[in-house]
Amino acid sequence: MYYEYQTDNYRQTHYHLNWLQNLNKNLNLATALHYTRGIGYYEEYKMDQDFSDYQLENAVIGTDTVTSSDLIRRRYLDNNFYGFTFGLNYDNKSSITGTIGGALNYYDGDHYGEVVWSQIAVQFDKNYRWYESRSDKTDANMYAKINWQAAEKLNLYGDLQIRRIAYSINGIDNDLRDISQDHIYTFLNPKLGAYVNINEQNEAYMSVAVGNREPNRSALIDANPARPLPTAESLYNTEAGYKFISRSVSASANLYYMYYIDQLVLTGRINDVGDPVMENVDRSYRTGLEVALAIKLCKKLRWDLNATVSSNKILDFTEYVDNWDEWPNQVINNLGKTDIAFSPALTAGSIFTWEPLKNFNISLFSKYVGKQ
Repeated sequence: MYYEYQTDNYRQTHYHLNWLQNLNKNLNLATALHYTRGIGYYEEYKMDQDFSDYQLENAVIGTDTVTSSDLIRRRYLDNNFYGFTFGLNYDNKSSITGTIGGALNYYDGDHYGEVVWSQIAVQFDKNYRWYESRSDKTDANMYAKINWQAAEKLNLYGDLQIRRIAYSINGIDNDLRDISQDHIYTFLNPKLGAYVNINEQNEAYMSVAVGNREPNRSALIDANPARPLPTAESLYNTEAGYKFISRSVSASANLYYMYYIDQLVLTGRINDVGDPVMENVDRSYRTGLEVALAIKLCKKLRWDLNATVSSNKILDFTEYVDNWDEWPNQVINNLGKTDIAFSPALTAGSIFTWEPLKNFNISLFSKYVGKQ
């Protein structure tokens, strides 16, 4: 049904205060305070809604009891995000540079829904809320980075981050489920790498790293009730690459292998506000080759190409399908090794750039995305 006043209103206002201080010839300190205020709602007309779904009493008209009505509702998001970041940077103007830094960020968000009109008269207060929940997230981290020019053509680098996240969700969701839950995650994220400057035209690099990621709010509250709650994922990543640069041609290749434990993957489901829903898979990997090529065809024409060939697999996947004839039972399918959703094995791109006049470019973009 067309509704003239259906609207989606959301606004964010960002505030930043930055400070950079040179402490001496080798040290400088960069700090920042930030605050983001976000608030908004979307309004929609809903037909034939049960009063019980909105915690409203049925309407009694004469001797008849009316249990549903068309209504107008608003669903709100009201949040604050603020924090502090810093970085102490060291550069001895020779072989070593490094940074020690960190951040402390806090988010609070209120989610609630209001019934603003009902076609069948029932009693409810102005700005009546049929659901309300609050989410709080504290995110703190400290890190250290170092770059060492170990030899004329060899640079070694590494960094280490420790991160702690505390989630707290309290209240009920729009379908009246109690979504209250608390989670604490502690991550240690190291990275080591080497960069070799072979000569003016050739360079190579390699790195190994461990990364961790927590599930977001949507993953936690929209999780399949027949499955365990989502947990954090861990990534073990190895990369090696090569670059060639000349006046008319540049080329690069990057080979990667990413092994996951409890990877958070897209399932294809979306929740009732359109956010994608993710869930864990026990063991999975992504591996592939990324290549890029830039050719100066003539003085005014340049051609850039890139492509990625990859294999993206879940090692042993079990699928759970709702069986509506025997609810809440589910059909369990053991699919074994299978592709990760939304992960094409081939992507490629091309850009032709023509410069007919100085400081004026015309570009033609092309992109290919393989089956997924």
